Amino acid sequence: MAKMSPDVPDSRHQEAGAIRGVIELLGRSGLLLQRLPYHGNTIKIGRAYDNDIIVSDPYVCPHHLVIQEHDGGSVGA
Repeated sequence: MAKMSPDVPDSRHQEAGAIRGVIELLGRSGLLLQRLPYHGNTIKIGRAYDNDIIVSDPYVCPHHLVIQEHDGGSVGA
């Protein structure tokens, strides 16, 4: 459903609040539905309304995925 852009720059070369990458939401057919900036903070994705990105798909868990920064630059899910 969501994938990270492979061009996420290293945090040591980033200004505070700068866009670190892009999250792309894809439909079941692979069609791009939406692009969202990633600023290096934690992003919660799922069907539940308390997520940062809400995906209305019955096959997505209410709390499906958390993306967060680790070690000052790498992104872990």
